[in-house]
Amino acid sequence: MITGKFIENSLGDFIGFEYDNGFVFKGEFNSKNPFNGDIFNPAGKNIYHGQISGDIFEYFIEYNETGKIKKRPFLPQ
Repeated sequence: MITGKFIENSLGDFIGFEYDNGFVFKGEFNSKNPFNGDIFNPAGKNIYHGQISGDIFEYFIEYNETGKIKKRPFLPQ
């Protein structure tokens, strides 16, 4: 279960999500799922920019295990 809170702009559009584990996603959403944007680690450092394919938690796990996130190929919609 995803826990945290959405970040909204002044129009009420979702522009990010703050996860309870300290990671933050800022970017575009596809049906309330992160789609394309930036991931920031709990210290606020930008650790990824690009398309999110699959479960964003896989990105967090990869970062915690290796200290980086490898780029994934762009998936056309």
